Amino acid sequence: MLPVRAVEVLRKGQLVSPILTVSTVSSRHVGWNGIALEAFHDVPASNIPEHEHPTHFLNLFTSGRIRAQWTMDGRTRTADHGPGTLYLLPAGSHDLASCRGGTVESFW
Repeated sequence: MLPVRAVEVLRKGQLVSPILTVSTVSSRHVGWNGIALEAFHDVPASNIPEHEHPTHFLNLFTSGRIRAQWTMDGRTRTADHGPGTLYLLPAGSHDLASCRGGTVESFW
């Protein structure tokens, strides 16, 4: 099991942040064992290339609205997301995603 320092995904064997925006709150330096928390504000539209979640992943949208499209297990889905939308993905899952329209704030 990989150490959890921040919200990261595996892309081409490297741990990277799935969001290109810098987090406004991070547990990176707190030293928690096995859990990471980050908050992102004003996350713009983006494309997140294919990646793997090395740990369980929870994302809660707290404000804003976006249209998201994601592909997992060969199935593509599209949905509008706003405050209260919650994603829960198990460790080992693979996906890719894109978000359009507006900006969101969320906790990961």
